[in-house]
Amino acid sequence: MDDLTVSEREEFLAAAAEDPLAVMELTPISPAEIDSMPIAVSEPPAVQGYATANRRLNTANQSYKVSALGIQTGTFSLRYRFESNGTAVTRNVECTAWWSGFSGFASISSTAKQWISGGKGTCIGTHRMSVLVKGSMLTGVKEQGLSYNGKPALLRNYIKNL
Repeated sequence: MDDLTVSEREEFLAAAAEDPLAVMELTPISPAEIDSMPIAVSEPPAVQGYATANRRLNTANQSYKVSALGIQTGTFSLRYRFESNGTAVTRNVECTAWWSGFSGFASISSTAKQWISGGKGTCIGTHRMSVLVKGSMLTGVKEQGLSYNGKPALLRNYIKNL
């Protein structure tokens, strides 16, 4: 912010006040960047697993870098662990969503939910951001999701504003 002109700062703050999510840029994390991260994640939509009898334990990770004004401020991440039998997802093991990085004047919390329907497993992370600007509380919500079938094969991989 120190390198911005007064008018650029005012423009940024006005945009952030109108929609806090509008000033964020999201980019998938590359394998080289993942290798240097302290948390073990893999590039979406990678799945790793091991087989035991007729079931397979799978782990899928998805991470997106968050930038504002070209400066990386953090990462939205989602981890989904599930069992499959080659034709269907049979059991959810874990669905975890988290934010890591700098939140500054914003408050960021993450929650996750998971379910199985028709042999397809889904993990959804919800990231809620709140910020107080000029006496008003503004809230933005990002939803991040992964869906797999039992092969396992990725069916859906996304992040979006709600």
